[in-house]
Parts: sequence; structure tokens; C-alpha cells
Amino acid sequence: MPHQRPVLTLILFYLLALAISWVFWAPLALAKLGYLPEAPSFLHLLGSLGPALAALMVSRLPFSPVTTRMLAARLSIGSVLMTALMAAILLPLAIGVVGLLGQWLAMGTRPPLEQALQSHEYPYLSPAAWVAASVVFYGFGEEIGWRGLAIPILNRRFNALACSLLMTLPWAVWHLPLLVSTPTYTALGLSGLAGWVVSLATGSVLLTLFLVLSRGSLIPVAIFHAAIDLAMVNPAVTPLGINIMGGIITIAGLAAAYRCYRIGPNAPDIATPPSPLFRPSSLE
Repeated sequence: MPHQRPVLTLILFYLLALAISWVFWAPLALAKLGYLPEAPSFLHLLGSLGPALAALMVSRLPFSPVTTRMLAARLSIGSVLMTALMAAILLPLAIGVVGLLGQWLAMGTRPPLEQALQSHEYPYLSPAAWVAASVVFYGFGEEIGWRGLAIPILNRRFNALACSLLMTLPWAVWHLPLLVSTPTYTALGLSGLAGWVVSLATGSVLLTLFLVLSRGSLIPVAIFHAAIDLAMVNPAVTPLGINIMGGIITIAGLAAAYRCYRIGPNAPDIATPPSPLFRPSSLE
């Protein structure tokens, strides 16, 4: 068997993820800066597939510690724990309800709940289509790469908390073109951007813990990721509501950080895919 090269695998994965995503996002950023005509918003969705496509490409390399078979095992329906799946749906729903309720009490105006499953960026999508697109593009499009390939490789040397925090800066840099092209980010300002980086760190910790609680399955992780995005980014939520939800996620992330700190290197639920498709020989 070829000698495994985890560092090279990670570098190639990240460079490919940047290249694929930024090819789609560059026209959006350049159009916002006035250098190109207006670009279609669906490029944002397509660019979000960058980490997943990069992971699939890199997993085919003979020296990659994470194989395509291992990625497929993490996506097996048969590996999904129903408790993890329900938590992936109900926890973001609860966070969204608390955020909207706090927004309503503070502002004295009922949020337009009928807009809670709509999108500023994609007004042409029906609620069902928007939910499906979020799960496919933002959930699986990101998590197949970040939690399916990068975190398991990092966990060979670092505990779960260190893995999650090491992912924060690369994850933030990956978003760079969106910071000038997407309304969600352009409205943040400098102080908002600092808070956003903190939210990425706590979000990364939460998602890694969710991977452990899901016993290595990416399906609940991707759904949780998409559901948090749906709860926080919609026309019914004001900046105050976003801050309330962000505060809840930060507190949850700090609690998750303690749990992740106690999950050491080569943790079974991170390193080992949870499916009959997987065989230990894939690690050799």
C-alpha cells in the first residue's frame, strides 16, 4: 500500500476547495465591486459544493488517509442514528423559535413568520426548494469536505477541540469572496465580522461534536448545518434576532468545547466511518 501523506492530502484538499468555490464566487464578488455585470445568485450555491468536490477528488489519491469508500460510508442511510437526526432538526428549530420570540418581545412587532422559510438571496425558490437547496449545497456541500475529510485527518494528531479550532481560519478564508458579494455578510461591518469569526469557531466545535454524537455519520451533521443557516438567515429575522441566536450558539459551542477537549486523537467516532460499507482494510 502507498505511504499515507496526511499533510499533503489536507493541503491539496484545501487548495482545491478554494479553487472550485472561488471560480463560482469570483463573478459575484467582481460584479458587486463593479468590474462585471450582475451575476446570477445561484453561483453561490454551486460554489458551496467546493469542499465536497475537493474531498471526493483528493480521496481518490493513493496516499490519502481518507478514501472515497470511507466518505461513502459516512453518507450511508443505514448508519444514521434517529436520535442524532431528530436533534439535527429540533435543536436549530428551538434556537430559531427562541430568537424570533426574543426579537418579538424586544421590538414589540410580530416577526413575519410566513417568510421564515424564504430567502433574500433566492426569492425565486419555494420554501421546499430552499430547504432542499440548503441541505444539499450548504449542508452536504461543505460537510463532506470539512467534517468528512479534514477533521478525521486532523484528529490523527489533535483532540476534537483542537481540530475544530484549527479549521476556523481556513473556513473563514474560504468564505472571503462572499464577504463582498452576499447581503448576509456585507451587512456585518467590522465588529460584526469579528463576531462572525467567533461564531465560526463555536460552530466548528458544535459540528465536530455532532459528528461524534452521530457516531461518524455526516447526514445529521449536514442537516444540522443547513438547519442553523435556515433559522438565522431569512427575511423574518432582524439583526437582533440573529444576535440572540448567535448568543445561544456561542454558549452551546462553549459547552461543546469542554466535551470536545476530552475527545482525544484517533477518536473512533471521528476516525472510523459508521457503516457496513467500511472495512478496516481501508485504513491500511
